[in-house]
Amino acid sequence: MRPSGSRMAGCLRAVALAVALASSLLGSAEARGANVAVPVAASLPIAEGVRVGPVLVGGMDAAEAEAAVWEAFDRPLRLVLGGQSWQARPAQLGARPAVGSAVRQALYAYPGQRVVLGVGTANQLVYSYVWSLAVSIGQPAVNPQVLLTGSRPPAAGLREGVVVDVAASAAAILVKLRGFNRAPVELTHKRIEAWMVESATAPATVVVQRALRELLFYKDGRLARRFTVAVGLPEYPTPLGRFAIATKLVDPTWIPPDSEWAEGFEPVGPGPDNPLGTRWIGLTSPQIGIHGTPDPDSLGTASSHGCIRMSIPEVEWLFSQVDAGTPVWVIEA
Repeated sequence: MRPSGSRMAGCLRAVALAVALASSLLGSAEARGANVAVPVAASLPIAEGVRVGPVLVGGMDAAEAEAAVWEAFDRPLRLVLGGQSWQARPAQLGARPAVGSAVRQALYAYPGQRVVLGVGTANQLVYSYVWSLAVSIGQPAVNPQVLLTGSRPPAAGLREGVVVDVAASAAAILVKLRGFNRAPVELTHKRIEAWMVESATAPATVVVQRALRELLFYKDGRLARRFTVAVGLPEYPTPLGRFAIATKLVDPTWIPPDSEWAEGFEPVGPGPDNPLGTRWIGLTSPQIGIHGTPDPDSLGTASSHGCIRMSIPEVEWLFSQVDAGTPVWVIEA
């Protein structure tokens, strides 16, 4: 049986590569003495029509092929949510494409063959990146100057808020990172519709008394529990206003905020040294939330960078009592 044209071309190419290998081996002694690596097939052109993923590398040598694959893969990934957007390059999100390995396979491929690019991913890094977006996405308070009767919240209009599904959004990003598709990723989320909160009928309401460093939890309009908390330092005060809960995370990763005080710090994963403890309850005030602390001695003080700290057992209890959309008041009292 007579071989097909493409198989014949592949056979001829295999012979050429074998000759190149033999030539390199003959000169290996000299190369070894000079401590110089001898390329076997890197200088030969890749067979026509060969692709690495969607990238056509046929006719290129190894260096040209690697450059073409890197250029296609390293395009930034765009994340969108409503009118907001963010960009991150794959390397920022921990993607590790095996470009060299894929090009080596391409050098020995038959004409028209498609080589799969293997990509390693850092799932925790992607999750942490989405988490940092989730805690920063929120709507500002309707009116930052709040006057209450005692500590009971009156009726108050709240702006529409957003809750990002961190796990689902991270999974969608990982799918994109394992290939070349750089179409925008819509962050998975749900919107909190604007509503009116009545202190007498709200199923749950949180009131933080900044000066007293107390958090009051109301259930069905009645004071259910009172907690001692830590609030922001004078130079980083906890903002006053009417807010709502936007995000809830179990065992969060602490990501250093883009602030002068956090320069030089590295992310801290779940564990006993995490400054967020075991729970994060993010508010609709960017980068402000209620969380645990591994430093119980700080409770009752003004020692945070704006967040409200609670003891770990108490914030775990509060976490179980509130939902996205639960109103949170921060008052001067």
